[in-house]
This record gives sequence, structure tokens and C-alpha cells, in this order.
Amino acid sequence: MGESSGQILSNSVWVIIQHVYSMLTSVVLVALIARHLGPSDYGMINYCASVIAIFSTLSGLGLDNVIICEIIKRPEKESGYLGTALVMRLVSTLVSYPLILAFIALINPGNSALLIVAALQAMGMVFQSYQVLVYRFRIKLQMKFVSLALIIAITVAAVLRIVLLVRKAPVVWFA
Repeated sequence: MGESSGQILSNSVWVIIQHVYSMLTSVVLVALIARHLGPSDYGMINYCASVIAIFSTLSGLGLDNVIICEIIKRPEKESGYLGTALVMRLVSTLVSYPLILAFIALINPGNSALLIVAALQAMGMVFQSYQVLVYRFRIKLQMKFVSLALIIAITVAAVLRIVLLVRKAPVVWFA
């Protein structure tokens, strides 16, 4: 096994570990949160998450594979490609945010709780824009750092959600 094969294997193992950890944490937390919030409030969170997922896909602009391929072809232009992709994702996210809120308000007029939950959840799209920076780690086969950071972030978020569960927080806090 050559050095690059070892790097690919190590990269893959870290990504798999992070995904398995994420899934296991999600399964436990989803069960606890769904039980705490009940069908109505938990349904509201999932409804908003579904609408946001549609807009997130659109705001991603399909850049992932294109940018990675271009950086591999022209590594000297890496920072330019990443910078342009980041700006494009941020702009598309900023355009998507009010569209999400308008869509929710149009489909569910007068439901202010739903609009608040959507507004809070949609803010997370801004952070997804920075996913562009992960491209560099993918290309350099350094996903260990990204995976470790995500595992830490998932753990912190899980602890915060558990605190919210213990405090019997309302649905807005889970958004």
C-alpha cells in the first residue's frame, strides 16, 4: 500500500467515523426531542427543516464537484476558486433566506410560531456556506481535521440539546 493509498484509507476512515457518530447521536437526540416536543411542535421543526433543505440544495449551486475538479486541474488557482465559491454560496444563501420566510408566510399565513422557527433554523444556512472551505481538506486528503471538528461540534450541540431537554425548553429553543 503506497503513501497515497494509506492517506485515502485514513481519510475514508475519519469520514466514516464522523458519519457514524453523527447518526448515532442524531438517533438518540431525535427520539428524546420528539418525545419532549410532541407531534405538533416536532412536526413544525421538521416541516421548516424540509423547506430549508430544498432551498439549501438550490443555494448550494451544485458547486461541490465542479470546484473540486477545477482545483485538481489547476491547483495554483485554488484560493481564487474557493473564494469565488464562498462568495457565491453566501450571496445565494442571503437571497434564499427571505425567500424561505416568504414561502413559509405565504403557505401558512398567520402562523407566527412557524415563521419564528423557520427564521431561526434558516440562519444555519449561512454556516453551511463555509462548507466550501472543506473542499481544500478533501483534495489534500486531510479530512481528519474536518471530522474531528465536526465530532466536537456535534458533541457540543448534543450537550446543549440535552440541557434544553432537562430544562423543558419550548420549541423555539430547539429551532
